[in-house]
Amino acid sequence: YDKTVNFINLVSDFDDVDFYLVRNDETIDTAEYDVQNLTFAESADEVLPADYYEVIAVYEDDNGEQILLDRTALHGFVEDKNYIVTVEPADTPTGYEINILP
Repeated sequence: YDKTVNFINLVSDFDDVDFYLVRNDETIDTAEYDVQNLTFAESADEVLPADYYEVIAVYEDDNGEQILLDRTALHGFVEDKNYIVTVEPADTPTGYEINILP
């Protein structure tokens, strides 16, 4: 089954945030599914096949360096639901966290 996942950038500090959905045998560079360049309060949908994904949110600085905002453990997008994924400020080591809401 395919899942519709809505991604939302709730980080006002950065102009564009990239989300990568990384399966067990993938890296950010090889990930088949991603959502790129979300500005603050912008959202975008991606349709994914049911599977387990690590969700990674990064920001690319002016030098082209990717800065990790947060990453999740493998999460099963397998239930009969659609999902909302947000990245937002939080009291974490990076200052941000990803939330996955069914």
